[in-house]
Amino acid sequence: MKIHRLGLTVLIVLVTIGCASNKKTEQPSVEMEGFEQPKPISVGTAEVMLEFVTLSEESVTVQIVEVLGYGASTERLNTSDPLSINYRESVKEYISGLEEGNRFSAVLSMQPGGMNMPSASWEITEILDQ
Repeated sequence: MKIHRLGLTVLIVLVTIGCASNKKTEQPSVEMEGFEQPKPISVGTAEVMLEFVTLSEESVTVQIVEVLGYGASTERLNTSDPLSINYRESVKEYISGLEEGNRFSAVLSMQPGGMNMPSASWEITEILDQ
């Protein structure tokens, strides 16, 4: 009986020591320096690398070099042919300074068709690499 009691006491002591030592083995938090999570791409937009072709009063003709990403529910772009797209006033100065063959990254936004525009069209809404 004394052996059982001694065995039980030793077991309780070992369990207590084991539980106390587990508190010291927590992993320190790891910080990743220089890592920046990319911001999500907005719904109905695409981030693209474009090559400038020509400029007119209302639109710019570009060739899509690479699609960097699509937002949710965004239609896929035709990357094989040059694309004539509208641009916002906020990017007009940047675009007017481009020459044929210049490359730049931009956000394109899908503009739904309306009464004057039977189909949807794309618009440059932001320049990414200024």
